[in-house]
Amino acid sequence: MKALIAWMARHPVAANLLMGLILVAGIVNMATMKQEVFPLVELDVIEVRMEYQGAAPDEIEEAIVQRIEEQIEGIDGIDQITSVAVQGTGVVRIELSRGVHVPSKLDEIKAAVDRITTFPVDAERPEVKQLVTRQRVVELL
Repeated sequence: MKALIAWMARHPVAANLLMGLILVAGIVNMATMKQEVFPLVELDVIEVRMEYQGAAPDEIEEAIVQRIEEQIEGIDGIDQITSVAVQGTGVVRIELSRGVHVPSKLDEIKAAVDRITTFPVDAERPEVKQLVTRQRVVELL
């Protein structure tokens, strides 16, 4: 390290060229740098949501939620399954283990849910998606 500093001291033009190169690289990269106050953060959580208008929570749980849970419980890489049945909607949240490739698990869960043929006729198609959130990064006071 001392040799490099001594060489730069003996050759000031090289040091100035290096500094100029670093400044130009910074200015060029500043134009392409992504800047967001609320960046999109992808979670390791997949949600399956299904609408069944006019159905009571008990009916939603029995006809939709339990069938989805049974179909996906054998998939590897799932850490926890949480379900909610409310008036007209059933939601199943699947938390994946750390290090699991989320897009491939999303496809696998989507395929498993699509294999269910015993959903009620009046129910909407299930919506399977990865949850994302926006978090504040910068706060000015």
